[in-house]
Amino acid sequence: GFLGRIVDIGAELFAMSAACVRAEHLRGTGEHGREAYQLADAFCRQARIRVEELFTRLWSNTDDLDRRVVDGVLSGTYTWLEEGVVDPSGEGPWIADATPGPSVRENRHRPVH
Repeated sequence: GFLGRIVDIGAELFAMSAACVRAEHLRGTGEHGREAYQLADAFCRQARIRVEELFTRLWSNTDDLDRRVVDGVLSGTYTWLEEGVVDPSGEGPWIADATPGPSVRENRHRPVH
């Protein structure tokens, strides 16, 4: 809804600021500053488009309709839609076992140094 879009706009602006501050820091230390600026520029241009869309959606959206549909879902108006749906769970648990411990699979992640 409205508040969620405001929060998303703030998050985008924060991320833009963080990208620019990081790029400036890298430029100041001489560590790939030019490339960092290029990446920050690309990110900020993309984020600007997302922010403009979020501002547009503050006033042009389907929030009222969505709220009515949610009320219908919660009140059971649409339970007819579930009729005849095959339960895909079959035998066994819906969620895989997550017993703590070391992985038994080979680590294929790229090491970060």
